[in-house]
This record gives sequence, structure tokens and C-alpha cells, in this order.
Amino acid sequence: MAKAAQSLLKWLHNFKLPPTMTIGVSMQVDPNPDTSSWPISVQTHDVDDQAIALHGWSQRYQQLSPGRFNGAVSSAQLSNVEVFFESSNQHMHQVGTPPRGKVVLGLPLHTEGMGWLAGREFDRDSVVAIDAGEEFRFRTPHQLLLGAFVCEKDHLMEAASRLDVEAPIQAALTAGSLHLESAIADELRGLFADVRAWMSSGQLCEESEFTRAAFAESMLNCWLRSFKGVDSLGRSFTHTRRQRRGLAVRAQRYLVEHVSDLPDVAELCRVLQVQDRVLQYCFRDVFGLTPNAFLRNMRLHEVRRAIRADVNQDESIGDIAFRWGFWHLSRFATEYRQLFGERPSDTRRTSCPTG
Repeated sequence: MAKAAQSLLKWLHNFKLPPTMTIGVSMQVDPNPDTSSWPISVQTHDVDDQAIALHGWSQRYQQLSPGRFNGAVSSAQLSNVEVFFESSNQHMHQVGTPPRGKVVLGLPLHTEGMGWLAGREFDRDSVVAIDAGEEFRFRTPHQLLLGAFVCEKDHLMEAASRLDVEAPIQAALTAGSLHLESAIADELRGLFADVRAWMSSGQLCEESEFTRAAFAESMLNCWLRSFKGVDSLGRSFTHTRRQRRGLAVRAQRYLVEHVSDLPDVAELCRVLQVQDRVLQYCFRDVFGLTPNAFLRNMRLHEVRRAIRADVNQDESIGDIAFRWGFWHLSRFATEYRQLFGERPSDTRRTSCPTG
């Protein structure tokens, strides 16, 4: 066994979380592992590319803060547990579901600013908990490096039963989030940081399937042990903020469903049967944008998607902009560059095949 793997397994068996217990490992080792599922890593400069980087997920991302997007996704399959890391440098609104039958537990390794997840404020000690088949909605912090693992729900709950933490695990999955004590969160961050270094070193591919399976099960049990005695699901929004969030979610769903014919703010208010002032409060609270700015942001994303999809340049940038309601091309170009950190022509040049 390579030195990195030995160090990680030693770390796992010395994991300092009460109560003290032996980590049990129950493994099914594939004698013919699929090497195509071993570490992959991609760098992205567009939220759509970031959204499709994780295999089997159904996701839609929208960049909310202005500036060039820089993101990365790396993942590795360790027996029946997948580990992934996702980084981003802009506020995003993420909507999606994990692979069929899979659950997700994750924690920030680094974060700047506040986000929200499942109606709760999201900070550096917040756990991402996504149940199988459930849609998540996540407004990310401005800077985020998230570590997470994905596995079959039956496998997770079987392990949770062995450690007598079924109730808090299911409560977290139902709530969509959990708040850990800082000391426990720091231990888990250390685990993820070591896993990330192991993946980045390239030594993972050199390890035996048995070593990877042993590590995956040990890591899973360490995570489950961290739920012992947890009784905090995090800081929930007040009743008023929950109402605002619910209205903002309804509005965003309606806009996505009608993206080809986006309404203006007045029409959106009529559909939702709310006053303009109420919608203003909701969008500022949840998305950090006014309704008009959010609609403009959506239209800019659709222009960008159309430019990137038009690899043969069958349609001019001006025509695409007109199609999405931008009548002043100079203003459009300025707003586009402010949001994405590049000119529309830059997007076209990098999207079209060369040679």
C-alpha cells in the first residue's frame, strides 16, 4: 500500500469523534474495477459546463454575481462511494437532483460569504444533505470549495443502522441541511483535504481495489459517527423569510418553465398574485438581485447558451441578442461583459471549432 493511502487509513482509524468505537468495514470488492471511474478533473469557465461535469446528475446553474466564472470539478469512485470536489468563484443559484437512488453528504472546505440551502443559512459548518430523488436548491456563497460523497441510500442507511444514527441521518436528509459543531466540522474538513490531496497526487490509481474499498467504508463510517448527538439542523429562516423564499422558488420555477417567453415583472406579479414590493423583497433576500435584474440575468444566460450552441455561426450575435429582448446592442455588450467577464465575441470565438 502506498504511503498516502496508509496515512489516510491511519487518520481515519484515529478520527477523534466521541464516542470511541471501532470502525467496522463491510466491503464488496469488484475483482474487475472500472478504471474509467477513477479520478477525473475538469476546469470550467461557464456555469453550464460546471453543471454537467458530475456524471448522472440533473442540474441547472445560474450565475448571480458579475465577473468571469472559474470553477472546477474532480471526482473519484471508491468502490461503492463516489467522492467529489466542486469549486466556484461566483454566487450561483443551483437547482438539481443527484443520480437515481443516490444520497449526498458534503461540507465546505473553504467558503467566503453566506449562502442558503433548503431554507437555512449556509456557512462553513453547514452540511449539504440531499436525499435520493429530492430536488435541491442552493444559493452558493461567493467563494466555495465543497467536498462531498455520493452513495446508494440503502447502503448509507445500512451503515447508519450499525452505528445507531439512522434518525439524525434521515432528519438531515429530510431537512436538506445540518449544522455541525465547528470542531467536528474541522475534523471532517481535514479528512476531505487529505482525500483531495490523495486524488491529486495520482496515487489513487496505484492502490488496490481492496484499499480503495476499505478507505471508502472507513470514510463513510467516520462521517456517520459525526452525527452522534447532533440535534441542530442549522439556523432556519424566520417565518417571514421562509415565506419570501417559498415565493421566490415559485417565481423561479415559473420563469424556468417559461424561459422561451419570459414575462416582465408586472406579469410575474399577476401570475403569483403578489404586489411588486413583495416580489422585490423576496428576490433581494433569496437571490441578492431585484426581479428586473434577475430577469435580465436569465436572458443574458440564454444569449450565452445560444452563442455557444451556434458553432457554425448561423445567427449573428446581434440577432441572438434581439431574440432575447436586448434592443440596445452597446448596452447589451456592456451588461454581458460585466456578468461573464468577457465580450460576446470572445464567447463565440472560444465556442467555435478551430481549423
